[in-house]
Amino acid sequence: MARPVSLLICLLTAFLAPRLAAAQGAAPPARPEMTESCPGLVAAKRLRSIPAAFRPAALNDGEVRINYVGHSTFLLESPKLVRIATDFNDYVKPSLLPDIVTMNHAHSTHYTDRPDPAIKHVLRGWRDDGKPTG
Repeated sequence: MARPVSLLICLLTAFLAPRLAAAQGAAPPARPEMTESCPGLVAAKRLRSIPAAFRPAALNDGEVRINYVGHSTFLLESPKLVRIATDFNDYVKPSLLPDIVTMNHAHSTHYTDRPDPAIKHVLRGWRDDGKPTG
């Protein structure tokens, strides 16, 4: 017998509560002490977002993954995890160390004289006169 009574109370509460609140009128404006003190600050605080774990799918033969790094740099990854950064420079770097980097025109936004020594192959690009940078 207790179950039907508690179910009836829940149904009546769910049905009547909104009508009772509407009959009382709009809520009064919040007092300054409520918006500037702890309850107000807690209520106004935004929820923190928590990033989801992300693991890229494995690549099959004949596939390549391309990620935009920034400015004009892209990171290309092969199924055997060879990583190539295009248009490499010193200020926009991929989060993973590439095996190969290419550079373009030898100026600061598309070139660096100081690539990480752990990068296996560095293709340096061209000078203003059209010749390789060395």
